[in-house]
Amino acid sequence: MRLAFEELGPTFIKLGQILSTRVDMFPPDWITEFEKLQSTVPPIPPAAVPP
Repeated sequence: MRLAFEELGPTFIKLGQILSTRVDMFPPDWITEFEKLQSTVPPIPPAAVPP
């Protein structure tokens, strides 16, 4: 799921970051993966950001 969010872009990465705080909704292994969206997401190139 985390990798799919990374491929889908910044909005989904932000969603994953929010979901990483919802320990009441997801199992611990999912939370661990979502937490990786907090600090290990590669930056997007500036050309990929619409004006």
